[in-house]
Order: sequence, then C-alpha cells, then structure tokens
Amino acid sequence: MIQGLLQGMKAIRATMKLPIKELCALLDVPYSTVRRWRHRDKKGEPLLNPPGPRKTVPFCQDELKNELQALRHRRHLSYGTTALYQRYAFSISRRELQSLVFTARQEITRQDRQALRRIEWQVPNLVWAMDDLECKIHDTNKHKLYAHRLQDLASRYKFHPLTGEFPCGEEIAGHLEAQFARYGAPLLLKRDNGGNLSHPSVNALLEDYYVLPLPSPPYYAPYNGAMEESQGEFQRGLQEKLLPHTTFPRAYLQASADAVENELNHRPRPCLGGRSSCQVYFEGKDTLRFSKKQRRQIYDWTLSLTGDILYEMGGNMSLTWQSAWRIAVEIWLKHKGYITEAKN
Repeated sequence: MIQGLLQGMKAIRATMKLPIKELCALLDVPYSTVRRWRHRDKKGEPLLNPPGPRKTVPFCQDELKNELQALRHRRHLSYGTTALYQRYAFSISRRELQSLVFTARQEITRQDRQALRRIEWQVPNLVWAMDDLECKIHDTNKHKLYAHRLQDLASRYKFHPLTGEFPCGEEIAGHLEAQFARYGAPLLLKRDNGGNLSHPSVNALLEDYYVLPLPSPPYYAPYNGAMEESQGEFQRGLQEKLLPHTTFPRAYLQASADAVENELNHRPRPCLGGRSSCQVYFEGKDTLRFSKKQRRQIYDWTLSLTGDILYEMGGNMSLTWQSAWRIAVEIWLKHKGYITEAKN
C-alpha cells in the first residue's frame, strides 16, 4: 500500500511538476514520513517496521515449523501457543507467531478434511439419525427450549420434530414409535451416547421393531456429520421465523419447527441431483423392506462378526465393543451395496 502511494506521488510529480512538500500537503501526508519512506526504499529496506522492541535472537525456521505442527489444534483454537511464544519471545513478535499458528492450523485442518471418508447412503428409509438440539431462543418465561429431531440419511428427509423441554427417554420412545408407525421403521438408527437417547425405553422400542442401533463414537461429531449439518440448517431457519419476536408462547415453537422442517424437506439439493428430500424419500422408501425374520438374521450375522473382530484383535482394549459393532455394520452395508465410500 505504501509502495503504491510512493509510486503514485512520483507519477503526479512528473505530470503536474509539483514540489514534494506541496504534494505532501495536498495528500495530507507528513513530509518527514515521506522522506523516511523514500530513504528506506532506496536502500531496499522495509518501509514499515513492526511495532514493539526489535527481535535480536535468531531462530531456526524448520524447528519452529515442527513445533507449530506439534501443537494441539482444534477447528478455531490451538493449545500451547503461550508457552511457544515464551520460548521465541526474543526472536519473533506475538503477532507474527499468531499468523504462523493460524496458517499451520488451516493446513492441518485441510489435511484432516481430505483424509476423511464420506459415506453415501443409497437407499431411503434404511438408516435414520436422531439428535437433540438446544434452540438459541427462549419463551416468554425465559426458559430454554429444545428440539428432538429425526432425519433419513439417504434422502435428508426430516421427520416431525419433538419440541419443548429437554426430552426424557420415555418421551423419545413414544415419539419414535409414532414415526415408526407412520413411515415404517428403519433398519438402523444412528444416535450419540446421551442418556435420554440410550434410555431403556428407547432400547426396548428398538428391540420390539428389530431396529439396530448405531452409536456414535464419544466426542466425534463427524461420525453423524449429516445430522450435525441438518441441526445448523434447522437452527438458522428457526431463528429467522422467531427472532423478530422478543417474546412468544411456547406453543409457537412446535408450529415454527414444523414449518422449518417442511421448508427444508422441499428445498432442491445439489447432493440429490437437484431434487428435494421429499421427492427422494417418498420415491424410494418402499423399495427396501425387511421382515422381522430378516432383521433378526442381519442382527445375528452382525453380532457374530463383531465377536470375530474382537477376537482377531486379541483383546486390544483400544477397540471397544461399540467400535467393533460399527465396523461389522459397515462391512454388511458395503457387502449389500447400500453404501458407497468416497474421500474428500
């Protein structure tokens, strides 16, 4: 920017034949500052020096790069930067180090995303996902509001949500049973390890319908990434409908939630070839039906493979029963062609 200003001033002087002092006065730039910039420019020095004391201790750039990569990086935060700056305080400014940390974090995030697998579900009504959401709005009594949501993963079709207080296990079981009766039970149900989602009432319902649970690994949201993305869409749509009102009765939440889900279900999506979730779900949900006998056979086969996986690992404690179960389910789905795998 400063280099461009000096070049512009040079061009103006050549055209208008103005003395440098008069030109500085017209541009409201101190003459002494311009002289300093021109002097540094002739010597090939930086026109501006970073603020703060000069850094006098040299450092190895490769060593600093290795330490930057060794930091514990999260999506928006890196841990250990304070201790790292204390080691390099006499060699690099805090601002420069923060810039390097940001660049390293972005690069590691990019590499992690490229290494992630992306599962594409081929058949609607084969697997559903459920999750709870704390809405970023409150009712007239300033109470928190929650939504329990269900989604078909192949079509992204959203089912009727359950809203109000934080739902208990019995409420979720009753809500699930109503959706099973209306749409037909899926073969698999993805869920996290929340106490209400894994409640005995919910587990008993899944056993009655022979629905195989597919629990997410603890603290690993990407495993249920489609549902996480859907939660963001729902949250934004709900805020658009309710935020203009500073207060509203709690009954408004259910009507607004239903309206948001309906809009999302009828939105054309590039991932569905330009079709809406409603079109894809209802065109394909009846193409695959499992009887209770078939569901039992699938469960027995998957359970047997889970035991084989644990046995082959030789009692490796890092591989839990849930991990082996997820692997076995994925093997069965791939074998049947119900999922395809791709890398980002």
